[in-house]
Amino acid sequence: MNETMGRIKYSAILLAAAGAAYFTLVRPAYHTRSAVLAEVQELTTRVAQAQEDLADRDRARRRLASLQSRLDSETKELPESSDVAGVISGISSDIRQLGLSGQKLDRGKDTAVGSTASSGLMIETTGQFNLVVDLLRRVEALPRLVRISSLTAQNLDRNAGAVKATIGLDVYYRIAGETAAAPTRP
Repeated sequence: MNETMGRIKYSAILLAAAGAAYFTLVRPAYHTRSAVLAEVQELTTRVAQAQEDLADRDRARRRLASLQSRLDSETKELPESSDVAGVISGISSDIRQLGLSGQKLDRGKDTAVGSTASSGLMIETTGQFNLVVDLLRRVEALPRLVRISSLTAQNLDRNAGAVKATIGLDVYYRIAGETAAAPTRP
């Protein structure tokens, strides 16, 4: 029996050592591994989200630059004087260059809202329809803010394409001494 008892004691010692090794080495390592895997998964998710955020930020920056470029190309500064005489002179020159005839330029009334004012201007001219359209394009391309407020065209000669056009304009400017809030750029 001694030999059997020795084997039982030896087996019990081995079993106790295996149990102790499991509870002191294997189980804590398994829990540590699970915690590390969970942290790796969380960090992977955060990195993916951060990359999406960077891509979103880059898209937003490109969109902002595009909008800023469009704003710069489509807006004009308001001058501090009406200089309607200069506008009339420029439009008269355009009318002569285009070969339009029967020009009549009349200054209308001035209006003001806050620090912005406008001077009305009425143009009457006759000529080919496509030349009148070219005149409108030139007015839109003026280096100052001018709004076409009205336009009427009366057919004079259908075969020749001649029309009599009456064009109403508003020439905008900033009232002297008033400061307008300038848009800020990021």
